[in-house]
Amino acid sequence: MYLRRIIALCAAAILSVSCSGGSGSGGGFGLIEFLESGQNNIPRNRQVRFRFSEPVATGQDMFTRLKIQNVSADPGDSNFARAQGFYLLNGELVVFTPRLPNKPDRSDAGFKEDGNYHVFLSGGPDGLQSSSGSTIP
Repeated sequence: MYLRRIIALCAAAILSVSCSGGSGSGGGFGLIEFLESGQNNIPRNRQVRFRFSEPVATGQDMFTRLKIQNVSADPGDSNFARAQGFYLLNGELVVFTPRLPNKPDRSDAGFKEDGNYHVFLSGGPDGLQSSSGSTIP
């Protein structure tokens, strides 16, 4: 049970690291590394990890600011369904842990079988925020 493809990052999210200035005093807050980048056939229960240039602020809605969504166009798939699970923040590291399935057919898993997931990283004033108050440009 593997994901067909896992999480492609938008080039803009990676390029934001080189952009200057967020809204906080530190500036330059951005994504440095997606640790599972370039890997296919990742097991559905595998955590995915993101490293940022500064510690990420707690208490924000990570499901809208670092959204992981199924963009598979296969008939019968739940297109644009958000991955289910939870985020753990540990300084500049953000870890998404998908929900483990309880149903025998595994249809309630955090990542759907043969899904094609993309990450949408929000920037600007309502975007992902560092603990110093900077946001993704």
